[in-house]
Amino acid sequence: MAKRKKQKRASGRAKSTGRRKHIHTPTHLGEAKRKLAAHEEFEIMKLVLDKFLWLGTVLLGVGLYFSITSDAQTGMWYILSGALVMIVFAWFIVKEFERIR
Repeated sequence: MAKRKKQKRASGRAKSTGRRKHIHTPTHLGEAKRKLAAHEEFEIMKLVLDKFLWLGTVLLGVGLYFSITSDAQTGMWYILSGALVMIVFAWFIVKEFERIR
């Protein structure tokens, strides 16, 4: 049965003109996706989550600054938003460690 398939393919091809057609395809299409090692995945997660930690810290600092220099209510809104970012950060860290276990 395998011979029949080869014969059909060979007979169904167009006649060659003597020149070869080069088909250029990107090499990444044929390759399988590479899985990250655990330490590589952890390093990327650290880089991303570090930005959330900085954002929460900056919001807390700006809120403290506004509370001292001007309206306390405006400062409290910044402090609450910073605290919310920190809580989401902590929740995400806990979920990631539970996923790893």
